[in-house]
Amino acid sequence: MAESDCFESVEESSSVGRGYESDFSTRGMSDNSIERESKKRKFATPSPNKSYAHAIQTPATVRYRPLRNAPRPSVPDNQHIIISARGVRLAEENPIKIQKNISKEYGIVKNIRPIRSGNIIVNCMDGMQLKQLMKATQLGEWQVKCSKPQSLLSSQGCIYNVPQEYSEEDIKYALNEYGVTKAIRLTYYDKEQAKRAPSRTIKLFFSTPQMPTSVCIGFLKYRVKLFVPKPIQCYNCQQFGHVATNCKREKACVKCSLRHEGQCNSDTAVCVNCKGPHQSNSKDCPKRVEKKKALKKSKELKISVGEATKIVKGEDTKTFVVEKELNKQHISKTKTHKKTILGEANITASQMVSIMTVAITHIINAPKERITVENVVKYISEVAKTLKLV
Repeated sequence: MAESDCFESVEESSSVGRGYESDFSTRGMSDNSIERESKKRKFATPSPNKSYAHAIQTPATVRYRPLRNAPRPSVPDNQHIIISARGVRLAEENPIKIQKNISKEYGIVKNIRPIRSGNIIVNCMDGMQLKQLMKATQLGEWQVKCSKPQSLLSSQGCIYNVPQEYSEEDIKYALNEYGVTKAIRLTYYDKEQAKRAPSRTIKLFFSTPQMPTSVCIGFLKYRVKLFVPKPIQCYNCQQFGHVATNCKREKACVKCSLRHEGQCNSDTAVCVNCKGPHQSNSKDCPKRVEKKKALKKSKELKISVGEATKIVKGEDTKTFVVEKELNKQHISKTKTHKKTILGEANITASQMVSIMTVAITHIINAPKERITVENVVKYISEVAKTLKLV
């Protein structure tokens, strides 16, 4: 490269670098206008007359306007870690001492709770704290081992209508490429033979947190559905969440919910859990239905059953409030003006079902502070007009 070319390139690059300075110095701007001008997006691009080799050597100065509404990085909800000690059940040790040691070494965590195995599960504040705890080998006086819950590292699903000639080992071997670590054929109670019999449903254990939507056994394709266990109910106290072998409560009658020995002679049934007029093991019990929803939600979101129960209770409460307000408004309008909440229109029962189905679906997803009687009535009227029923 010639010396004249070098000097020219230096002069050009220096002039480019002084571009903003000379530009500001020659303008007769106030301080406020200069500040507003400096906030704009600026690009220092090379001259179009320059060669490609010279252009890539010239550093371009780029200033971007700050993004106020930039999306924040998503933080995973599941920041759980299981801590187990060698030869010691941490769940039975002093909880204040355990919490103090964790806070001293790794900072404050969201919560700590014991589990059935005798270990403790810690909900960390963020991913950084989770990574630090995963490396922990000593917690105060205990030698510990930290691991993630299997529910976050694996998944369970079911396939249906699988012939009973297929053994569990053959199914596991055929589905090895999908990450299946175990296959179990579920059973059902056969009333005719009065014993449990194998069904055509296979429960699959996957080594990945996200299970496939379908699997192939040979040339047969099966759709995989999420496995949701049935609610566990104690046959001693009739409550949910534990079995009779671990129950420390007094025995309760499944029919009348009273504590007595021998056969129940009561004519009326009372549920232990919801106090409704049915037996405690009824499939239609609202508490059982709530537990089933919570178990399904916990499997879908990979959260604890307690957290899922809070979500389900919130959704049910919201639905109940909406339906209660709608019924109250409908009754008041009918008594005073003999009209429905839709005004002068004559709405049939089938049309009302269509309107309410669309309306309640949207109202449930609305913020709680916007669920008022006026807004609900107004929205239902708009839905009716949209469906051309008014």
